[in-house]
Amino acid sequence: MKKVAVIGNFGLVKHTHGGQTVKTKVLFDELQRCYGADDVRLANTEGGFMFLLKLPALLFDLLRSTGNIVILPANKGLRAIAPMLFLMNMFFQRKLHYVVVGGWLPRFLTTHRLLAKILMRYEAVYVETHSMMDSLRSIGFDNVAVMPNCKHLPIIPKNSIPVFESEPYKLCTFSRVREDKGIVLAAQAVADANSRLGREAYCLDIYGEVDDLEWFDGFMSNQPSFVRYGGIVGYENSVNVLRDYYMLLFLSFYKGEGFAGTILDAMAAGLPAIASDWHYNAEILEDGKTGFIVPVKSVKPVSDILVRLVESPECLHEMRINCVMTAAVYDPAAVISILTSRFI
Repeated sequence: MKKVAVIGNFGLVKHTHGGQTVKTKVLFDELQRCYGADDVRLANTEGGFMFLLKLPALLFDLLRSTGNIVILPANKGLRAIAPMLFLMNMFFQRKLHYVVVGGWLPRFLTTHRLLAKILMRYEAVYVETHSMMDSLRSIGFDNVAVMPNCKHLPIIPKNSIPVFESEPYKLCTFSRVREDKGIVLAAQAVADANSRLGREAYCLDIYGEVDDLEWFDGFMSNQPSFVRYGGIVGYENSVNVLRDYYMLLFLSFYKGEGFAGTILDAMAAGLPAIASDWHYNAEILEDGKTGFIVPVKSVKPVSDILVRLVESPECLHEMRINCVMTAAVYDPAAVISILTSRFI
């Protein structure tokens, strides 16, 4: 009998780099560290309709040979996997665990009551924030645990935090590249700050996987030279890239936003963020200590901060230290125990 199987999108076919794929891989890697590679099974959910055809046989095989099943699907996958797994498990009586990626689940379950009742019968549903836990409890869940996002990241030493003394100060976005991730707002805020300062005091590098190439090409064709695309950076290299930046701009209004992994990357790199007051950002970032929280879909409050900081960049140094110290809280070895403590 194997210890655990992980069912999720591992990005093995399309080589995706989004938050769901990263979290699935991090969880799988940490479980292998805990129990050894031979005791942890992998089931990749990529494949669309073809995966669904194979799903009953796959679940039967995993339940027959594994004590704990951990699933990490998004909403479409959840509707297929969770009920079928629950029904088949009535015979096997294994422990079922649902690790949620993002912040969409509480709202989703208010209109999918049968699915909610099924998930209430799982061993536990692991959400990323206390606000999400409270929301699920308000609709009847009593099997919710908070398991914050985590990554294996090389946290930079405090004595290695860089000092920025010359313009242009480098800003960046570090997420999937789409409009509702705040990419357009970030470019507008940087352009506004530079205009108000009368010079190119800031430049903006955009990192991440582009969801819509046609939209992005049109967007970039209208940008000034101080807005550039930096490509895709794997999470294992994120700290080395981010440590050279002045600030992260994370102005997301993406409806599925949860505990944003990009904030973890930034903290490990000693990089404060300007983030939108959207979903759970204000629960993760402490305003004035590890970053700044600004109203959703706003430009002027962001450029106000940038204009103010260009005159006193040294005030960010204490924030950088706070970021590094906070990053240690999200070490995977500590976080994963919230899940494994419930294993058979």
